[in-house]
Amino acid sequence: MPGRVVRVDRGQCDVVTPGGTVRADTEFVVPRDPAKVVCTGDWAALDPEDGDPRYVRALLQRHTAFLRNTSSKRSEGQILAVNVDHAVIAVSLAVELDLGRIERFLALA
Repeated sequence: MPGRVVRVDRGQCDVVTPGGTVRADTEFVVPRDPAKVVCTGDWAALDPEDGDPRYVRALLQRHTAFLRNTSSKRSEGQILAVNVDHAVIAVSLAVELDLGRIERFLALA
């Protein structure tokens, strides 16, 4: 069953499918590369039956990805979102504008 990942946390994800939103386990699609883990925006193939738990069996190829550097000293990126066409950067006007923060957001985009 096809679906779109809308949330990921601790090896589980919420996937919007034609039948509604379902919770699925990502055990079968865990890569060695941290930049290729299941992420919000991924198109996924789920088990067709209503098993408990359901599993993500495959991910479609990504067209775009938002990555940022990890806080560790290793040279790997942390994936934030994939298959995103547009991004909006919004900041509060209630406090003084922090140009460094906006610059970091623009580096992501």
